[in-house]
Amino acid sequence: MDENCLNTLKEMKDLKVPFSSSPMIYGEFDFELGREGTVSMLESDLTIDLDANNGCEISQNSQRIIAAYDESIMTFSALEGKAVCVSHSLVYVGKNNYLPINYITLKFYTRSSIVQEKMGAAILVKDVAHQSLVDTACNKMDFLEKYGMNDSILLIDGPLIAGDAYTTFMPAIKKFLERNIIACFFVKNSSSDLISTYMPDICVGYNSDMHWVHRILKPGQRTSFFKYTDNHNKENSKVFCYMKFFHNSSPVRIEFPTIIFENFKNEMQNIVDLAYYFLLVQGSKSNAQLRPIAIAEMFARETLKLFDVNKEIRNAQLVPTMNEERWGEK
Repeated sequence: MDENCLNTLKEMKDLKVPFSSSPMIYGEFDFELGREGTVSMLESDLTIDLDANNGCEISQNSQRIIAAYDESIMTFSALEGKAVCVSHSLVYVGKNNYLPINYITLKFYTRSSIVQEKMGAAILVKDVAHQSLVDTACNKMDFLEKYGMNDSILLIDGPLIAGDAYTTFMPAIKKFLERNIIACFFVKNSSSDLISTYMPDICVGYNSDMHWVHRILKPGQRTSFFKYTDNHNKENSKVFCYMKFFHNSSPVRIEFPTIIFENFKNEMQNIVDLAYYFLLVQGSKSNAQLRPIAIAEMFARETLKLFDVNKEIRNAQLVPTMNEERWGEK
């Protein structure tokens, strides 16, 4: 548990104002922080077949350790601000079991200088939603840097953060590289339009890249790898592709920091085959998840039950917003 967690909770209680609310619960997040760049296709073929048998072989006999990350997020909105509790979950895949490592953070965000003066643990910001996402991503990278194991394949639920904040994570990403860790980010339910925006010659007239990919891919196929590079900061770049695993399933996006992709280029086809295999093992058409990431999500949610943050924050007696009250009445 983060060392500031209990102190933040105590200071919220010390505010002594009426509060009664149930949390909004999130299991993933996606966000854009501004972009202006270029996209290029890295392979000659637009669609490429995946090999589930190869993925199965890698899962059982890889020389690399396989690990997966997910988080579960609970937010409590009140007139005074917003409390955000995050359970970070890292799971190592063993031959017969899973080894979990979990970490809980609790932060309170406010635009009110009055609240911040009374509550030293409160974080004074202009954009609560934006800052909470950035802080969650920073905590995630710090957690993975601390507990990630050398020579591993690290499957991370959620996007590689974009825009100016990307440079914040470059030291951690470079340490992954130094420790021979292949960090892979997996995104579902995305409305990203990078390809349709920057490469209209191959993708035009679609609502999003996912919409386009769903039409061109057959089950068991992926797209070519694409590279996005920011015009203002070349270090802010990533390589990504989309894959489709069932006929009526939404595609998923796999993305890598460019320096990771370039240094482990010879292993990339094995990585996407492994991801395809784990998607099939999980077997959900409506909720595209890799099996180890789904296990990490289970541990993240269970860890939140060990520390009953819902009960503790209700006892803090903050004034709920109308949406929070209505959500809690259901």
